[in-house]
Amino acid sequence: MAVKPSKSSLEDPKLHDSLMARRLDSELHASLMARDLARCLNELPGSSRSQAKVTILVDMDALSDTSPVNLKCHAQEQLFNRTPEEISEFYGFMNLPRLQRQEEIRQWYKDRIKEADEKLQNSSIDVGCLDFRHLAERIMAAEGAMFTEGASFNLLRRLVDEPGVAAKIDCVVQAVCLRIT
Repeated sequence: MAVKPSKSSLEDPKLHDSLMARRLDSELHASLMARDLARCLNELPGSSRSQAKVTILVDMDALSDTSPVNLKCHAQEQLFNRTPEEISEFYGFMNLPRLQRQEEIRQWYKDRIKEADEKLQNSSIDVGCLDFRHLAERIMAAEGAMFTEGASFNLLRRLVDEPGVAAKIDCVVQAVCLRIT
């Protein structure tokens, strides 16, 4: 259960530090997931690989302070793009005391992010933080832009509400209808 912190809880230095640490965890997780997507796109074989420029933007402002990521719990999402050594290293942290484990896991994420950035250096794929105003300006200046769901529908709504932007966006979403009886 997530509870939004009250103003008084943010004045408590211990609680504030805890909230900031969980925010950092959410940012590390989102950053690594974006780079994993970029690496997968970059590693497509032959004709499947697009020569088009791809930009993956992480909306750090949209990360929730009320529902932060627990890096220990989200480890499974990271495993598909890791070497056996990286997986062993990660799970080796699980036996450490909580504070030491948290720091080791955060450093592990930072190391994977750095490695991914190095592998993507000469590719046509960029990963960065979202600057909404800059994104809207780039879309308006372009012939068109592809918005792929997996990003936030809130972001899509903000873009559609921005004058002159909606007409430039082709939107691809995956929708599922599930009937449970």
